[in-house]
Amino acid sequence: MRSQKSNEIKVGIVTFLGIAIFIIGITLGRGYHEAISSQTIKLRFVNSAGIEQSAPVVVNGVKRGTVLSVQSDNGSVLIKASINKIDDLKADATARITILELTGGKKIEIFPGNSDKPFNINQEIIGITPPDLPELIAIFGNISTEAITLFRKIDTLTSNLNLVLSENNLESLSRIINNSEQIISNLSSLIRENNHNIELTLNNLKILSSDLKTIVSENKQKVNDLVNKFEETGDNLNKIIDQTSETIYKADSLLIDLKDITETIRKGDGLASKLIYDKQFTAQLDTTLKNINDLIYQIKKYGVNTNVTFGRKP
Repeated sequence: MRSQKSNEIKVGIVTFLGIAIFIIGITLGRGYHEAISSQTIKLRFVNSAGIEQSAPVVVNGVKRGTVLSVQSDNGSVLIKASINKIDDLKADATARITILELTGGKKIEIFPGNSDKPFNINQEIIGITPPDLPELIAIFGNISTEAITLFRKIDTLTSNLNLVLSENNLESLSRIINNSEQIISNLSSLIRENNHNIELTLNNLKILSSDLKTIVSENKQKVNDLVNKFEETGDNLNKIIDQTSETIYKADSLLIDLKDITETIRKGDGLASKLIYDKQFTAQLDTTLKNINDLIYQIKKYGVNTNVTFGRKP
């Protein structure tokens, strides 16, 4: 009996050791396989959103790795994760932190992207963190505060509408609607009565536009020649203006010279200055000229009596 119990204990121990060795072998083998095929990627988020180390990383809903570290970096959060294979990830891959279970826990979900370029292992995947339940509650709290203000404004608007829709205002509104209907009816009658005239006017405008287009097309060369002549006339006018400016400049210089000459004559001691400004000299010159004139007249009338003595003293 005792021998049978001993054998059962031995069998149990051997069985337990075998199962333990089998489990340890599978675990070590799987870990060795994952260590060989897994790679480390970097993901950057605005905040961690409660993600923790060893949280799962899924690609299109399939678990492919785990979070290795979560650390703050340059005003954001840098997450390093180990993931199996990156062959299906593209350059425009994105990530998002979502709830793992309704009761708690977070996961990182990676979206491979649609770019033609493959994902670079040194590239950071930019992720977003949608609001979780506490943030949603805070948002709803803010919305409720704003909703109360909105309801108060709606109540005020309703009161104002009641005032607007009172009997007197309804009569005024009805009168306005009737007047509007009358105006619309009159406009419709006016258009209907003058429909022919409107069509005729439109046709005339169309014909006029066509004729104007034809005139411009037929006289295009003449218009171009006229524009060229206007340009030549403008050039000639510019030349005339330049010449006129030069003449005015010369005339201005001449006036300055005449002014200087006049000033010199007025202030100088020459003959011209004495003739103009010295009255005594002018009177003497006038007397001298008069005497010369009388002398010439006497010579012309009586001749010249010359009494010349040579060789002796008088």
